[in-house]
Formats: sequence, C-alpha cells, structure tokens
Amino acid sequence: MDPKLASALVKARSEIRNPPRTKQGMFKGHRYAGLEDCLDAINPILAGFGLTFCQDIQTVNNGVRAITVLIHESGAEHRFKGPWIPVGGKKDAHAFASATTYSKRYSLFSTFGIEGDPDMDAKDAVAPPQPAPKDIDGVNESNMDELAIKRQYSEQINRLNASAKAKDLELFVSEWTRIPVQDRVGVHGACLSQVRTFEKTKEVREAIVEADASFGQQEEMI
Repeated sequence: MDPKLASALVKARSEIRNPPRTKQGMFKGHRYAGLEDCLDAINPILAGFGLTFCQDIQTVNNGVRAITVLIHESGAEHRFKGPWIPVGGKKDAHAFASATTYSKRYSLFSTFGIEGDPDMDAKDAVAPPQPAPKDIDGVNESNMDELAIKRQYSEQINRLNASAKAKDLELFVSEWTRIPVQDRVGVHGACLSQVRTFEKTKEVREAIVEADASFGQQEEMI
C-alpha cells in the first residue's frame, strides 16, 4: 500500500465509529446498519483526510462481490476485496440488487473496521454444549478446544444459528465461508442443530462450494 494512503487510512480509521443501526431486521429486537448508514458514518471522515472510495461489483459463480477501491488525493489507490455473496431466490434483478447491497455493506465493514450487525438474541444464538458431528467432511485441524472455538467465533456462530433458523442462504454462506477451513468442523459442532440440518441441504452445500471456489479464482483476478 502507498505510504501516504496508508497514513491517511490509519488516521481516518481512528475516528470512524460504528454506524447507527436504523434498520429493523427479521428477528425481534434485531436492528442493523443499512448501506446508507455506513456511507453517512464513513464519507465525512474520509474527506477530512483526503480519502474517498468507489466500489466495483464483480459477478462470480451465481454470486456477487464488492471490491472497495480506496483512493487518496495523491492519486494512490488500494483495493479491498469483500466477501462473495450468493444470489438466492429466483436470481432475478431484485435478488441481484439485494446481494449487491449486502456485499457493499460487508466490504465497507472489512475495509474500515466497523460493525453494523449486533449479536443475535441469546435465546436464538447461544448454543448448548454438543458433541462434534460425525457426518461433516473434514478433520478439526485447528487444535482448538470447544471453548476456544466458541470464544474466537462467537459472532459467526450467532449469525449461523440465526440465519439457519431463518433459512437465509446469503447470510449463512457469507458467514460460513469467512471461517478458515481448518476450523469449520469445530465451529460446526458448536452451533445449534438447526445449523447442521440447514448446512446439509443441497442448495446450501452447492453455494458453499461455489463460494470457496470463487475466493481462489478471485485472488487471481484482482
């Protein structure tokens, strides 16, 4: 990264705060920050340090990914890759628009170190102790015990539980593919049983395979 851009980004990020959660989610008491909330929280601060950004949308394997291009007034720029988001439903214009907005939000979250989604309600998110499932492919190679897994991946476990309950394919696959492959068996065992049921469905498994494959392809494209 260009030194001038890096310096400006460090200073800007020290002042950027989490955006207000003005949107009502699908769960009781769940509110989240919309794309416009993120933009309102980020843009004024970036401008004060000679920074701005644009976002490129790439379509990969029936999904989309937002690439946030951070630009400094000196002309330097740096690209930040957001998560791959599968296009669910009928894969029509509305579905693509929804996935695009979702991808833009999460790309901004990762670029500027902010959070716009709270932990889910405890009754929906807290997983009771359960043995690791025997029907998931792979081996727990992380050498992390169950408590360590829950501590490190508490937010992902919460969202996996909630998205599986709501059968939200986009959120589920986005959260699942953010977890390193070597830790997935441990996380899988720490989730509620509804996660394991949802993950077994053909649509979800195909989306996960496509998402994992797209990360490798995208690395070469950028």
